[in-house]
Amino acid sequence: MQTKWGICPPLTGEYHTDVVVVGGGMAGLFAAKELIQAGKKVILIEKNICWGGMSGRSGWFLTPDSELWLRQIEQRYGKDIAKDIWDYGQWWQDAIVNLAREEWFECDLQSEDSLLLWWKKKGAQEVQEEYEARKEYGYDGTYIPADKLSEHTDGKYYTSGVRYSNCFAINPMLFCQEMKYYLQEQGVQIFEYTTLQSYTHNTVKTSRWIIHCKNIIFSMGKVTPEVHKNFAKDTYGIQNFITMSEPLCDEIVQELFPQGKLMCWDTKLAFTYFRFTGDNRLVLGGGNVFTAGLPFDILYPYGIQNVIREIKTIYPDMQPFAFDQYRNGRIETTKDMMPIIDRDTSHDNHIWVQWCVGLPWAAASGRFAAQQLLGKKQYLAS
Repeated sequence: MQTKWGICPPLTGEYHTDVVVVGGGMAGLFAAKELIQAGKKVILIEKNICWGGMSGRSGWFLTPDSELWLRQIEQRYGKDIAKDIWDYGQWWQDAIVNLAREEWFECDLQSEDSLLLWWKKKGAQEVQEEYEARKEYGYDGTYIPADKLSEHTDGKYYTSGVRYSNCFAINPMLFCQEMKYYLQEQGVQIFEYTTLQSYTHNTVKTSRWIIHCKNIIFSMGKVTPEVHKNFAKDTYGIQNFITMSEPLCDEIVQELFPQGKLMCWDTKLAFTYFRFTGDNRLVLGGGNVFTAGLPFDILYPYGIQNVIREIKTIYPDMQPFAFDQYRNGRIETTKDMMPIIDRDTSHDNHIWVQWCVGLPWAAASGRFAAQQLLGKKQYLAS
């Protein structure tokens, strides 16, 4: 949490602006970027620090698939729409990477292949279908049978996998803080530790101060009933535990992944994923069937402790190493994992960006919301 940027002081005083962006995660930051570059005067407020909400519960992956694999997307929406969705996620993944590179963001950006791992025989058909889907759509992918998995990962019990390239890993806190500094240089006023208390058609109120504005974009990770009764009622939560190991030596990392670091998705537990940071810490996220759908935050570490025990069983070389970081919290989402960007029926100058699962989707949704305020009629990725 000790970064070179420092904290933006909370709001003190009364302000006037064109647009207020409520929320300093990926969606809010990219909305502010689009607006300031269009010549609008922008104020962004964040109740924690920029990154502290939904973006902070990310698994640190930059991939098009987010929580859904390609074949799963196809089953829900059909082939044509599935390809559009995947290409859209890919475009926005690359847009985030290009921005980080062009502006020299220090955010632990790494190129890492994705590896989808199955652990039981009945999963063989599922992994084969995912591989075939990638071939049908013309995407990169390699099918890995059980007798070849040891060339890619030292994990036990896995039965097959699919590996594909052009994926990236990132530290979202560092990215959001770099983005904060980038936006301030362009003229965005940012106030952290500033909590929305209420709002009207043209005002945003905090505990003591008020901002007068022409438009508002709400990109809040969690909406309380006091802020918007209907949105708070219609969300679905998935418990998302994240932990981080102490640094491992290069030799151990080489043992675990002989061909280099990988971003892994494991079907042995509910939505388990893991990858290495630049300094060889294993980022491990996931949950289990008992805690996944609970409608409240689990504030104790037993949810992630089961995941840690499991990963040490699968990778015995991890047994001696401690996991000394822990973060809990629910990801707010819709039933189909797709975000919703829409105007408030009561206030036509208010746009809500909600339930963005995955960093590329969050960035894209924020920009799209800004484009709607600006009256632009174009595809998200154009």
